Amino acid sequence: MNVTVTHDHRTNETTYLLREEFPEEELLESLAARLRPLTLPSEELHYTKVLDSIAALAPDSQFPECFEPIEHWRKMWAGVATRDESAQAYFISTDKGVASDQDLMYAWYYGDVVHADDKEAESKGLGVRERYKAAVGIVTRIVECTDLTLYLVRSLVDEGVLTLDPELFEREVVVTGTVFETPVKAYASEVGSPLPMDDAPLDPEVWQPMHDAVAPQLDAPSSCETWWQTHTRRPSRDWTWGITQQELAQLLETD
Repeated sequence: MNVTVTHDHRTNETTYLLREEFPEEELLESLAARLRPLTLPSEELHYTKVLDSIAALAPDSQFPECFEPIEHWRKMWAGVATRDESAQAYFISTDKGVASDQDLMYAWYYGDVVHADDKEAESKGLGVRERYKAAVGIVTRIVECTDLTLYLVRSLVDEGVLTLDPELFEREVVVTGTVFETPVKAYASEVGSPLPMDDAPLDPEVWQPMHDAVAPQLDAPSSCETWWQTHTRRPSRDWTWGITQQELAQLLETD
């Protein structure tokens, strides 16, 4: 975010231009969805439950000196993840009323992303762009709290205050590739054959390897190859040209 100030010495007029750059909306949608378990009270990972667990297992007396006590963390989370009538950063006034950044953020999330509800009333006439811009700020603050809390947990583990399975920090939680190659086996049967519903060996009288089922069809000459065989003196798969322009034109018209 930056503000460009322009002053015209001839007219003594000063203008201000606010420039903001945001990520693609699709990226924010994915991020907001991943954060939802931390902000929805009914979820097991709601931030209050996480902090309660930390407090029970690691009393303040065992906290490393570099960390604030657990009550500080509760206030930090409540300041960014509690939905109320206040604003986290700003209000916008329109002829339809005043909307806080929280109003706009939740109108974006529940109206534009999750449920497609009509949230125009809560937006006070502001469109999806303003709703999205508000969401970026609030989601970013929740991300910061999440990152700090993860750092707290890691530090408590490193200090021996908490004991957690190391695999929890190594488990894959995102998909990083988009191309997948998996060894498989393929079989074919007559149309209408019951599909196998378990991993029991297949009946060879019913199922045969796909390549055995398809190979005879691949060996059969196509209509083009059949025409070629009857109009040239060379085998169909020998691609040395032996055809007149007129015959080639007839072939193209046939296909």
